[in-house]
Amino acid sequence: MDWRKIDVFLSRFKNIRKPEDFIRGVIREEIKKTLRFDIEEKNMRLLGGTLYLKGLTSGEKSEIFIKSEAVLKELSLKLGRMAPKEIRF
Repeated sequence: MDWRKIDVFLSRFKNIRKPEDFIRGVIREEIKKTLRFDIEEKNMRLLGGTLYLKGLTSGEKSEIFIKSEAVLKELSLKLGRMAPKEIRF
């Protein structure tokens, strides 16, 4: 049996990200674009339609609170039903 063909086939799956990682990446990029500051993916948790953020300064929390509707609207357009419905700290 030729194992090299199987190795080539399986190598396609090495770079596939878990759905949670993909969603966190999209959320991170949208926050970076809209709010102009960066949040690490390890400080985000998506649970039951709610996005929990930690490791933020009070100024960053205030800015997210003020612009949360715009961020959630854009995420809804990009992610559809997988998008968070609210943001909490």
